[in-house]
Amino acid sequence: MNKKDILSQIKKLNSAYNIKGSDNLLEIIENLAIDYRNEKSLKNTSKYLKNKFNIRETDLEKYAELLEKVNYFELREIFDSFENGFIPEIVFRQFEEKLEKSDARKVLITECEKHSGSIMESDARKVLITECEKHSGSIMELISKNEGVHFTLTFTNKRLYDLADYIFKDCPNTTFVNTSIYEYGFISAKFDYIFSVPVFGVRDKVKDESFISRQHDLAALENLLLHLNPNGDLFIVLTADFTFGGGEKQSLRRFILDMYNIEEISELPDKTFYPHSAVKTYLMIFTTKTLDEIVLKKYECTRFSKNSGCIAMKAVQEDLLFKSELEEKSTWNIDIINAENDEELLRYLTSQNKKVALKDYAEIFRGKAVSKKDPTGNIGVINIANIDELGIDYSGLDYIEETERKASRYLLENGDVLISSRGTILKVAIFSEQTFPCIPSSNLIVIRPNDGLLGKYLKIFLESSIGIKLLKSIQRGTTVVNINYKDLGQLEIPLLSLEEQKEIINKYEEEMNQYKTTIEVAEKRWEEAKINILERML
Repeated sequence: MNKKDILSQIKKLNSAYNIKGSDNLLEIIENLAIDYRNEKSLKNTSKYLKNKFNIRETDLEKYAELLEKVNYFELREIFDSFENGFIPEIVFRQFEEKLEKSDARKVLITECEKHSGSIMESDARKVLITECEKHSGSIMELISKNEGVHFTLTFTNKRLYDLADYIFKDCPNTTFVNTSIYEYGFISAKFDYIFSVPVFGVRDKVKDESFISRQHDLAALENLLLHLNPNGDLFIVLTADFTFGGGEKQSLRRFILDMYNIEEISELPDKTFYPHSAVKTYLMIFTTKTLDEIVLKKYECTRFSKNSGCIAMKAVQEDLLFKSELEEKSTWNIDIINAENDEELLRYLTSQNKKVALKDYAEIFRGKAVSKKDPTGNIGVINIANIDELGIDYSGLDYIEETERKASRYLLENGDVLISSRGTILKVAIFSEQTFPCIPSSNLIVIRPNDGLLGKYLKIFLESSIGIKLLKSIQRGTTVVNINYKDLGQLEIPLLSLEEQKEIINKYEEEMNQYKTTIEVAEKRWEEAKINILERML
């Protein structure tokens, strides 16, 4: 009986006895592991299945034997246990291909043949794959195909770690470690290849304050780099904000450029981690090899599944960059690095006009989360829906009842610039003081310019084609707008003199008024024309 038929029969029995879910699967695996270790011919497993699910004797032995013939990852797919794991196949495939193509791998195969299938552990390539509870069955396939490579697998889930010897019973080239990659000294060994998709998108920080950044994925990056052998490669997925962020992110980028080399920086497609996350991500390969050139890639999704997100991708852009060139740049963002392919953006980046980080000329903060609305409240709440191309519609605001003292940190001032931080469309507006106090909702970011920057000038720039490109470069989301107010502070804007800013504002408003007047006249003329045409038909 082939695997497909076995899984089909297990699925039918699961349905008949309502067996599903991660907890039930783990309990089954735990009992199978006990029987495997004690060689008790499925005694514990059968007893557990009978007591827990009241399986009939006629089905019991058959079901237990079927379970023993398939592996944990295959079972997970039919137990409604996060169907394909958290690690997308398209990402792990990049690592698989690299391992297969490496020159070291070819040497290793030759050595295995010379030793008649055996090889000394000291000769074996050493691979580390972290947080293996996130993986799908591809990890087992990779290990099985590379018998001459020694794999160390880390687990943060103690329960799965305790079962690892059973789950990977057919993979003697494995070692298991229950540890956290977010702690220094999580392991003593060094490796030739490391693959990791660390935790990202969480607010809490790692406890160890020794890291340059305590953001989980960046702490893992710094930590894992310490465990590369000479000529070793680290494959790691990081969020897009690492490529352009200032502060600790910029410090970590400088540290890497000083201490290591970069083999590849690749922007992954939208919805790579769908449905788990919509955050824009990069796959990066860092190395201890001596390299002068860095491969820059941009991937596009070619096949999408509603259940699994992007399941196939292709490189739509590929360039080479010298490390010395990257060292001269303040960003690793591919769109900005490849500005030479965009004449307009290149003109802006190379212009002699003074450019400054927005955070140095404005106070930037996020709006307030509002839970209870009160139509008779005393404070107006501006939402994304209240903003259109003409500005803010103050007649359609929601209201809350709150003392101005409690809402003081969010109260808007005349000339504040509002920008949407979430949604499907990027919106920018200028706040005009009202007869009642107003606050922004949590989906808006407030930019309060200081004396050297005019709000209307900033709005004009942010809404320009250049401004939109720059905003997209710091966007954390993929198809949906997701801008962090701290990232917005790193955005570089052209700072002209106040007199020049006022000239631009006046010219803009003059042309805008002319545009609106022209549109109104054209619309009125068109309506009159339609009426006259209809009159002739009657």
